[in-house]
Amino acid sequence: MVANRLQENIGLAEQYFLQNNFSLAKSILEDVIKEYPDSPRANELLAYVVGNEGDLNNALSLLEKAVSFKDCSPTAFYELGSIYLSCNEDEKAGQVFQKAIALGLKTFGLHFEYGQALA
Repeated sequence: MVANRLQENIGLAEQYFLQNNFSLAKSILEDVIKEYPDSPRANELLAYVVGNEGDLNNALSLLEKAVSFKDCSPTAFYELGSIYLSCNEDEKAGQVFQKAIALGLKTFGLHFEYGQALA
């Protein structure tokens, strides 16, 4: 029952995020994280929300937390690597890009940015 409510709230927040309604998505995700701080998806989504609001430091912290969980998506590793790359932290970027690749993410953007990190 608890897992269903968690997934419903995350799904609702994701819908608001996709509709660019960042304030509602943020509010829901902050509530979710208060109750379930170890939810990789909630931390990942909140990182995307605050990142779109321009708060890169908070997005970075949330993505670092999200990727610390075993059930985190490969996309979170890619996004974290992109932030590291934009901060000229090429070694860290390369490491998380490798993890995204190992988890099965195969996109042009990932491989392009991984190449940039290596260069």
